[in-house]
Amino acid sequence: MKNLSRIGVSGLVAMAFVLPTPLAFAQTTGLTSGQIQAIISLVRSFGGDDAVVQNVSSALYGQTPAAVTSMLSNAPYLESIFPAGGPVGTTVDLVGTNLAGFEGDLNAIIVNSKGESGILYSGGAYYPTLYKNIYPGKEVIRVRIPEKACTVDTSYSGKACPSYIGITPGAYALYASPWGKTSNRMHFTVTATADSPQPSLKYDIPLVSPSNVGEAWKLGENRIIRWNYPTELIGKMVQLSVSLTTPGELASWIIYKGIQSVSVNVPSGGDVSWALLSTSAKLPSAFGEYTIVISAYDPSTGITHKGVSGILNVDSGRLSTLQLKSLFALSSASPSVDSRGTLTLHYKIRSDALSAKLYISCPTGVSLPFGTGGSENCNTWTYWKPPFPSSSSFTAVNITSQPQLIAATLYQYLPANPDYAESVSAQVTIQPLQ
Repeated sequence: MKNLSRIGVSGLVAMAFVLPTPLAFAQTTGLTSGQIQAIISLVRSFGGDDAVVQNVSSALYGQTPAAVTSMLSNAPYLESIFPAGGPVGTTVDLVGTNLAGFEGDLNAIIVNSKGESGILYSGGAYYPTLYKNIYPGKEVIRVRIPEKACTVDTSYSGKACPSYIGITPGAYALYASPWGKTSNRMHFTVTATADSPQPSLKYDIPLVSPSNVGEAWKLGENRIIRWNYPTELIGKMVQLSVSLTTPGELASWIIYKGIQSVSVNVPSGGDVSWALLSTSAKLPSAFGEYTIVISAYDPSTGITHKGVSGILNVDSGRLSTLQLKSLFALSSASPSVDSRGTLTLHYKIRSDALSAKLYISCPTGVSLPFGTGGSENCNTWTYWKPPFPSSSSFTAVNITSQPQLIAATLYQYLPANPDYAESVSAQVTIQPLQ
């Protein structure tokens, strides 16, 4: 039986590799993505290992087969894609091994026929657990094919995306790139929607408010979302949609949807009350990162015009923005302290913070022990877990002949973004020893 398996697998592999143009073979013989997946399943049933399966898959899709030796390393490796085609909005599973990146990120790269690429965000490190019964022993990158993909990963910087590639019907490649290592590629065909041709898309609506990356808005707050329309929409009726979305638009909540007449004034702008998004909206976290998306469809041209804000921090109602700011502060009891005197720092750390830390930067000649003879606190970290202190006192020592400035920085880590810290700072002058 083992010999039969080898013969069967070898025959299938040979069939895949003797073809001069594998993709052309799949097209001319009428092979669908489902039929190709059936061939791959047949290879597995004959005992084909991961390397053989990948080589057959690559050949059938017209891609360069992966070297068998790469399977013996820790390189990321994609075994399958499902489905292998569909319109914008299709959810796709990329299954394989060694796919998790920094902090468990499970993201994919999409590449068009021009070689332009964009990032597709998955749901993060919880996916291997969520789908362990569907894909036992494997990792899965589950992404949604969007209307556009950012050319730069901005998930850690919080900055607005500098440029996008539009996703229109055609052939694409998907791959993973954790820790700077590139996996093999999987073929995916973006098709037009069943009920209508894929509309043209332009990202030409600039947002006026929110205007700054990292602004904090509370649900139900009296704020206005504002934007400017492109000149080609002036005087037209458009189908307008304003929504709050997670980065990458994997989930969204409608703020406003309806028909709107674009003013003939220049510049012609639109606005919607932020309060239209109900305070009962079930957002994933109490204080999380989102974006505002404006979409205006012009039925006279079939073009959808869009605009996306930078990262917006949304408080789902536990605390107001002012309260949030007031719960995080660092201050000194005095802006100036004599040498051998006592420096007292006062802290305000949010009660729901996961942890906090303090760093005091001191120049040469300055030291800050906890009391006389205590441990040194200059240029070192102090870490806290709940419950947090409200103050700390140090003996300030300056052995130089000039006043010296020290800088204290307090950091807190919140549940909505546990891997990144908010910070506040304060400066104090330490007078020279008389």
